[in-house]
Amino acid sequence: LDDNKKLCLMSGEIIAMSNGMNMIFEVQDLAVASPATVSRCGMVYVQPSLLGWRPVMVSWMNTLPEGLTDEHKAHIEGLFDWLLPPCVRLATKECKMPQPMHEINLAQACMRLLDTLLADFKNPALAAEMNKNVMLTWLDSLFLFALVWSAGAAVDEEGRKKFDATLRGLLIGEVPEALQAFMTKNLPPNRKVTQLFPDAVDGKDATVYDFVFDKPSGKWVAWVKTREETPIPEGAQYTDIIVPTVD
Repeated sequence: LDDNKKLCLMSGEIIAMSNGMNMIFEVQDLAVASPATVSRCGMVYVQPSLLGWRPVMVSWMNTLPEGLTDEHKAHIEGLFDWLLPPCVRLATKECKMPQPMHEINLAQACMRLLDTLLADFKNPALAAEMNKNVMLTWLDSLFLFALVWSAGAAVDEEGRKKFDATLRGLLIGEVPEALQAFMTKNLPPNRKVTQLFPDAVDGKDATVYDFVFDKPSGKWVAWVKTREETPIPEGAQYTDIIVPTVD
């Protein structure tokens, strides 16, 4: 990219730009940029730790389905402020991650998953028909499900045990000492969700990863209960038999 506004590519090709054209690059760092390149470009550098995930969340709130009112959006924003900071801190600093991720990546993953789960509210009539308690149950539970499978899904097996115990504690007001500094300040006291995760499945201890929110019933349902019972045909060949498992 020289003074003649020509972009010279590694292949030898040259892209000429007109006076009305500008080019914007978004890069992770300037490790391989030469001083000549840097001197010709206007730079805006913001450290991820200073930017944080909240500006992204505030912008994302404007894209939520029209069936959600300002009151519903404020409730979702409160859930993010309450639970996301300690959970992403736990995932990134207190647990091992097979694929390291920044806090903002985990927050965006939570937003994208929640956005998909809230697709039903693109129909304003659905939200209008639901009573307040059912609506809050949906919002709380869908957010928790998205949180578990974004921040909680990025850690290893041992980390999942720690994430399960920590999230259950946060939901009943028990904040680990190591995470107290990362709780959002000035939140309403004694925050609660309308429906906690169950503790067991068929009498056996279970984690938050073992449940999915069932919209029709408005309750948490174990993943193992969602699969259909498929009897094996008497004449089936051994190589054709597929046995459903938890995974």
